[in-house]
Amino acid sequence: MKKSLPLVFVFLFMVLLSGCGHEHIFTDATCITPKTCIECEKTEGEALGHCFLDATCELPATCEICGETEGEALGHTIEVGKCSNCNEYQGKEIIESIFEKLTYANSQTDLALIAQTSGIDYYNDFLNGISYYESAQTVYEEALDLCGNYSDLKDLRRDIKNLINALPLTVYGEDDASLNLYLDDLNKFFTLQAKCQLTMIMIDKLIN
Repeated sequence: MKKSLPLVFVFLFMVLLSGCGHEHIFTDATCITPKTCIECEKTEGEALGHCFLDATCELPATCEICGETEGEALGHTIEVGKCSNCNEYQGKEIIESIFEKLTYANSQTDLALIAQTSGIDYYNDFLNGISYYESAQTVYEEALDLCGNYSDLKDLRRDIKNLINALPLTVYGEDDASLNLYLDDLNKFFTLQAKCQLTMIMIDKLIN
């Protein structure tokens, strides 16, 4: 019995040297912590370290492993136009709102033309269309306000101003000369409207 005692001490000594005496179960290393035993918190190796992707216009620098962020997003370089950072066109919502208003205003001028060509009493028929042009004027002005001073919308802003100024809101009289003058105003307006629609098509191609 006495001879077995040293073996027990040797075993205990070896256990103490080997650490906690159990098989480690390690969690995976993360960006900030190395592999860690779930029972005794013994660590092994090193933390992975963050791997940050470059900041974008809308997102700060972001670690592709854990999602942690650093710093701030760059921000777009322009409100309406192509951003020089991300090369994406900005301000599409503003342009879509302008287009919606122009489309509605144009529908009012279409109704005006229908009212003005529906009979043979030209003077009164022309008068019947005025209220539609007045409705269109209000919406054209709202679209113009949305254009602001954005350089990409300068041509559209010019076209809308021309439309507002050319709206055929005045019938000069009942005689043939006056009615012909009003017809000239109609022709001028609808020519400018067609030009504005071409500008809209060009802008639509630019943003899509």
